[in-house]
Amino acid sequence: MNPTSNFKLSKRSLAALLALGTALVAALAASSVALAATRHPHRHAGSRNCSGQRAHARGRRCGHTARYRAHRRRVSNARRNLPVQELTSPTPPAPAALTAPTTCSNTELTPTSSDLAEVRAATLCLINRERAQHGESPLSENAHLLAAAQGHSEDMATRDYFSHTTPSGEAFNTRILAAGYVAPNRGYELGENIDCATSYLATPAATVSAWMNSPEHRENILNGEYRDSGIGVAAAAPESFADGQAGATYTQDFGVIA
Repeated sequence: MNPTSNFKLSKRSLAALLALGTALVAALAASSVALAATRHPHRHAGSRNCSGQRAHARGRRCGHTARYRAHRRRVSNARRNLPVQELTSPTPPAPAALTAPTTCSNTELTPTSSDLAEVRAATLCLINRERAQHGESPLSENAHLLAAAQGHSEDMATRDYFSHTTPSGEAFNTRILAAGYVAPNRGYELGENIDCATSYLATPAATVSAWMNSPEHRENILNGEYRDSGIGVAAAAPESFADGQAGATYTQDFGVIA
């Protein structure tokens, strides 16, 4: 047998094996990327329905957070021409006391149509206790944010979706502005946390605990710039998520006006 011929054949075989190995590595890498996307859908997805996400054998939960900032608009020429003393800002009020509420009532209530006011109050109390414990001033309930938040919770439960954006494409900042929270030509910052859960995970205590254990939701709760809050609670979770279980859908809207 010709030794030169054998050497050339071996080189061909080696090249074929290398090509096969390269193809296998590429296939495994693609498979790993697909698996990672399957394991972490929330990290890469924006709006989504949380159907099928299970957090506990007897209860289920999912949550989203969002923020929106609009900077202060330029002062008009007419205002620039006013006397200096009229442009002087009034003395800011003294900061609110940072004393944490010693107790919050009704934190273990399961939301029903008859106790939503108590559930909202318990949730805000727990939020303000967390803020005080981290050196932040308490949030005040704002009627416009309350209307926006309550409407969104009810809409998610009724139309069976879970997102900051409605099925018709209305974003959370658009909803809040439509509720009349911000006057024209004012700067503002807005935030929103949402949550849906079933069984014992739907109480105010469980909801705030879940938010505080999520870095993005926690950031909204402890944002020292926010001054106002509105909490909306629907006594049902979106049906495709709840699978017939009793539950609740929460929305907390945050805001500050420049």
